[in-house]
Amino acid sequence: MRIRLRTIIASVAALAALAAISVASAPTVAQYVAEREVDKTLGRIRRLSTAVADRGEVSVDIGARSVTVHDISIDPPGGRSRIQIGSLTIVRPWQVDDNLTAERVVAEHIRVESTLGETIIPRFEARDYSGLSRGLVATPGIGSSARSQAEIIASISSAEASAPSIEITETRTKITRTFKDVTISRISNGVLDTMMIGSASVTAPNLKPGRAVRTEGLTLTGSKLVAKSLSLPTLWRFYAGDGAGDREVLLRSLAIDELTIRAGMRPDGAWRASAKGAFAEDFRLRALGFPFAVIDDVIAKLDSDEPATPADNRQRIAVVVDAARAFSFASIGAREITIESRGADGARRSGRADSFALEGYADARLERIRADGVRYAPDDASDIAARSFELERFDASRIAEYGARVGRNEVMLQTRPTTEEIIRTAPRIAQISLTGADAKNAVGALEVAKADIVLDAPLDDVPQKVTARFSNLNATGAADTSFRRLLEAAALDRLEGSGMASLSFDLTRRELALDALKVKFEGVGAVHAKGAFGEVDPTLAMSAGAAMFEKFSSIVLEPFRFTIENDGGFETLLKRAAARAGQPEDQFRAALAERTQEEFARLFGPPAVQSAAALAGFIREPRSIVVSVDPRDAEVRLIDFLQSLNLGPAGIAQTIDVRVFNRR
Repeated sequence: MRIRLRTIIASVAALAALAAISVASAPTVAQYVAEREVDKTLGRIRRLSTAVADRGEVSVDIGARSVTVHDISIDPPGGRSRIQIGSLTIVRPWQVDDNLTAERVVAEHIRVESTLGETIIPRFEARDYSGLSRGLVATPGIGSSARSQAEIIASISSAEASAPSIEITETRTKITRTFKDVTISRISNGVLDTMMIGSASVTAPNLKPGRAVRTEGLTLTGSKLVAKSLSLPTLWRFYAGDGAGDREVLLRSLAIDELTIRAGMRPDGAWRASAKGAFAEDFRLRALGFPFAVIDDVIAKLDSDEPATPADNRQRIAVVVDAARAFSFASIGAREITIESRGADGARRSGRADSFALEGYADARLERIRADGVRYAPDDASDIAARSFELERFDASRIAEYGARVGRNEVMLQTRPTTEEIIRTAPRIAQISLTGADAKNAVGALEVAKADIVLDAPLDDVPQKVTARFSNLNATGAADTSFRRLLEAAALDRLEGSGMASLSFDLTRRELALDALKVKFEGVGAVHAKGAFGEVDPTLAMSAGAAMFEKFSSIVLEPFRFTIENDGGFETLLKRAAARAGQPEDQFRAALAERTQEEFARLFGPPAVQSAAALAGFIREPRSIVVSVDPRDAEVRLIDFLQSLNLGPAGIAQTIDVRVFNRR
């Protein structure tokens, strides 16, 4: 609600001070005293804030011990805003020193207009109100004004409060927020013990209505919202815009019964997401480092067709980074989530999850992302699912700091970061885990009991390491597919296996190493491998075109070592080859072994005689074989080896040496 809500509360509270009058027994005297106190308070508003403050009729009900002020208007200096209250009624007011109490305070037909937008509240009522009156005439605003208002709000208490609706409309973006059936039980020192909202909605129109391609706007609706321990002083300090102070508790918990989001997609598509329940726990805020109104300016500029200036881009980066650092939370999540989308071509996609949660966020670091019962259908013939998904320790603090430096103009936007800066500022993820994953499409089906990716990539340490593991993989082919025919050729109904791979990158040596590769498939065999590539530029993955080709061409091939263990796969291949050749299997095997030994020795020369014999021995009795691949010299590049593959065995022999050891 931002500055407009602050304006409402501060102004209504200012006029609540009018209730601290002595309602005399005689109507004429009571009327005189009431009007005098009202005018005195309005005079204080004019004097302290230089605002234009006017009123209409003042009426007194002696029997009810109440005073009502009609047609209140406050116009702060500058002509940019206006506050109107149809009537303000205070029942049984009492003032001791600087503290005002009232049995009941009722404000009706509240309207606040400003350059940012308009807020309308038809009625606001508080029971057993108490709070300071000395500062209730403070000028609404940002910065120090917001902080002084936060101190005043911290003195306010009430048994309960309510409003039938609150509607806020942005002037520039036309975004509308509506809250209905708002009730508050017990306010203590500005902290709302429990706030309940019957329904809430946020509506944003098409961001580019003037363009030829039209899309639907965005609508967010929620029902039965319950907030616990909502701190208004913390919220007011958030709007101060000075970046001072530490994060403070905004709310202990928030629960929403049902949540729905609808939005358009270009061109002419739409998507919808819903959840049966959403929640947030231990949400904290500190003051933003910029006035909140800046966000409206940023959104308006994004809507504009005018090209962004470097100053605009720096401002956007600064806003995003500071906002990301201003809040923290213990957890935010939802349950029974469904997502549906419709493309311009009419194609539909859908997804769902039993639950989803973000846990432990602060300073651009997220402790965990969790999801259970996840399923996604990209089309009618495909389906991807997982019993559980978990991502641990996402850390983007370094890139946030780099963005802050750009926002402060300490780093120019066109400055290209060094390789080391890219490595050190890139976001980190400690681990990704999947349990009970399965996928199916027209080709077949795949199941994996468990898969993990572990990343050992501390912010201040290289080399970086990545380890991936999967267990109990089970793959089947659909009828009349090449994958199904491949399985049948290997005499397999399905492909079952497990594996792991470990990679590390040494920034100093510019070496990408395959520390370990272990893959095993039942009824086929297993492969173990290790090796490395040198002169690897870590920016290769972010390059394109000629720059990417140049960096790829610089990669140097280093030694590799493979261990191959047969578990029936070699025999299957041999049988198929013999059948195609129209020869008995034993005869074909013997001829193949002899021919391979001769050809291998011819290609790699006399030093390869023992390796040729070992390879022939494996063909005759396939159990386990070790293959070492060494570049011919230290300058052999990966691209040289790949090009040699087009030249056949003779070309390959020009770039690498191969040694073979047969294990029996």
